[in-house]
Amino acid sequence: MRPGATHPGTRCPGRWRPAVAVLAAVVAFSVVAAGCGPSREMLLAGPLPDLNDREPIPEPPAAQPNQYYDFVDRSVFRQIHSWFDLPRHGRWIIGVPKQANNVDAYDEVPNSSWFTNRGERLTLAQAVRGPDTVDGPDSTQPWR
Repeated sequence: MRPGATHPGTRCPGRWRPAVAVLAAVVAFSVVAAGCGPSREMLLAGPLPDLNDREPIPEPPAAQPNQYYDFVDRSVFRQIHSWFDLPRHGRWIIGVPKQANNVDAYDEVPNSSWFTNRGERLTLAQAVRGPDTVDGPDSTQPWR
């Protein structure tokens, strides 16, 4: 064979192999680097504001459910319904569970009256004070 000719079964001449290898490496690096950045939704969403959950809520209506129907509903009907929940099975198959509604783009829940994020280091004064910001229950009388 003459120099520079391709061998049977090869796709490119020998002089193009380094250029093709460099091009493949650049494309592979570009694809990997493109997947490393945060998504646009994450950058725009930001953290959730603190929840104001100290508002009074209306009293739920008093209802006495039928105990037999409730048992059959939860034991039979809801189980059958879950078998035919195709979006849920699809999420399970591909391994992407349903995202919680009260989680922000950074997978953190907002502060509320019963939960405080402790992501930063505490000062000595904060550690001594503890998590409570109120005095607690009335201790002037004995508990019953």
